[in-house]
Amino acid sequence: VCVYVCGCVDSDSSGSLKGGLSREHSVEVIHLDVIRTFPTLGFFQEGGPYYQPLNDVLGAYACYRPDIGYVQGMSFLAAVLLLNMDPADAFVCLANLLNRHSYLAFFRVDYTLMKPYFNTFNLLLHEKLPRLSAHFTELEFTPEYYLIE
Repeated sequence: VCVYVCGCVDSDSSGSLKGGLSREHSVEVIHLDVIRTFPTLGFFQEGGPYYQPLNDVLGAYACYRPDIGYVQGMSFLAAVLLLNMDPADAFVCLANLLNRHSYLAFFRVDYTLMKPYFNTFNLLLHEKLPRLSAHFTELEFTPEYYLIE
């Protein structure tokens, strides 16, 4: 429903989102991620009180920003927001969070935009945990390998 309300469907009614993914694929990916979101809580599993609101918030965001769409991991941010506010406010907060450069860089997986964050993290790691930093440097284990997850 949200894809029609948001205007994400191409005018030819083929079911393709403006961002390129089919409506069915986006819904499927969101559904798979939602059921994996904090599974021990049970709130976001099918039949749980936040299952549908989380699907709705993520679907609405994918419609709102078809250039980004849905990216795995967004469900955890939206879930925390939903536990603290109603779905409409959770959507607004999620959109505001993800529109920040720091989040956008990682959700778009834009290495050029992510590089300054990696460098800053490396400097902080070196300052706060110099032995670990030296060990990582020796192994050539850079933040690109572990900060993205």
